[in-house]
Amino acid sequence: PRSLYPAMLPLGLLLSAAPMRVIRSVTLAIREDLYIEAARVSGLAHRQIMRRHVLPRIYGPIVVQATLTAAVAVMLASGLAFLGFGVQVPAPSWGTMVAEAASQYQQQPWFLVPTGGIIALTVLSLGLLGDALRDAVTGQWTGHTPGRLAPPRPSGPARASEAATAPGALLAVRDVRITVPGP
Repeated sequence: PRSLYPAMLPLGLLLSAAPMRVIRSVTLAIREDLYIEAARVSGLAHRQIMRRHVLPRIYGPIVVQATLTAAVAVMLASGLAFLGFGVQVPAPSWGTMVAEAASQYQQQPWFLVPTGGIIALTVLSLGLLGDALRDAVTGQWTGHTPGRLAPPRPSGPARASEAATAPGALLAVRDVRITVPGP
């Protein structure tokens, strides 16, 4: 039986371009945030900034992109096997199962539902798994857990005056400016 590796390796390299662009754009956006500049000013090395501030914030997009790429790989592997490339009939493959069900379509059209349904459920499950893992990972560094809502914050000019008169307020600050010398 032929293997899918010769076909999937080049496809994997081609598919890696899109996730890399997404991760790069997220990283560039994070690089411009003020807390990164504050970390630089406080004297953190580039590796420390990457480890403490950048990497935890890009784990979510990395996980989502990885699961989406895995879903595309499942569909590509199944499609190649359906067309007769890669794994052949004695070896199990979802694509060959769909091809066998398609050959029996005239007698039993129902055979396509379980074989194609398993592929569809796997792709859907990978997408949902990516979202759940992203929520779990980002909840660790934001302090927000899914399902727990933060209390509403007042906005606008009333916010400062409410903070001063709020019961139990320990500190109220108005018109603060922070400047850092240098370029």
